[in-house]
Amino acid sequence: MGAFHIMSTSTTCYTLLKPRLAKLTRSLGHLKQGELASVHPTRVAARRLRELLPVLHLDPDSAKKMNSRLKKIVRRLGKLRDAEVALALIDRLVESEKAVRHALPKVRDSLRERQKKVRLKDAIAKSEADGRRIVKKLERIQARKKDETPDAEKKRAVLWVIKARVVRRALVLRHTVEEAGSVYLPERLHTTRIATRRLRYAVELLSEVDGAHTSELRVFERVQEHLGRLHDVQTLIARIRRMQGALVPADLKAWQELDTLNVLLENKGRRLHASYMHHRAALLHVCERLAGRAAATTGAAKRKAS
Repeated sequence: MGAFHIMSTSTTCYTLLKPRLAKLTRSLGHLKQGELASVHPTRVAARRLRELLPVLHLDPDSAKKMNSRLKKIVRRLGKLRDAEVALALIDRLVESEKAVRHALPKVRDSLRERQKKVRLKDAIAKSEADGRRIVKKLERIQARKKDETPDAEKKRAVLWVIKARVVRRALVLRHTVEEAGSVYLPERLHTTRIATRRLRYAVELLSEVDGAHTSELRVFERVQEHLGRLHDVQTLIARIRRMQGALVPADLKAWQELDTLNVLLENKGRRLHASYMHHRAALLHVCERLAGRAAATTGAAKRKAS
């Protein structure tokens, strides 16, 4: 990470807030128009805004409420995304597979039924309303704070918070990667995916402060892509297994085809796992580098400040 940087006068926590608010506002606008393609960008924008909340010097109650609302947006829209991704995955992977054509309509019907239960319009309306409240409140706070020039001590404090989070999350990710090992264990890989995402968002924030970490972010993006697709596959497999257990009356042909479909998806998952393993060593190396250097530079800066 190099030397410990003090945030420049032009780089304050509120200049970091401006682009995040803009992205969330833009995504919410598309969401309000019913564009399902905006579901994922809205979730990402909400997560990135959550990452910044702890360094905005908000009063605890306001920060807690905004964090809770942002979590609800992510969770609510996640249910919509899961059904959409599963339908696309079915079409992409097995549309031409004759061995499972009898089962495909059952899977699609189940997924569409899941979409109805999520109540698409309600989920979008509630998420959009919650997002607008957060944006308006933060815009008011930003307008009051934008002309303030934080002193060097406050800038150090902000950077220490960000770097401390990077260190903590790098250590957590290293542990989850080592726990997952090299065996194809979906639940442990899911934990690794979440830890990778959390560290990536923390490093993104740090990179906006000191202008570094491009190579680390590339590693995170590649790992997230493989583990994210693997999670989508595993979510669909779990859905199909539930369908198999609920077939009434018992339909042997449908059960066999669903089993064949699961085998196809399992093979897809194993290929994705192999792709992740290709980047595993680089991911561990990044964790070591981030945890070691961030801890060293933060400690040195604290000693200097005292």
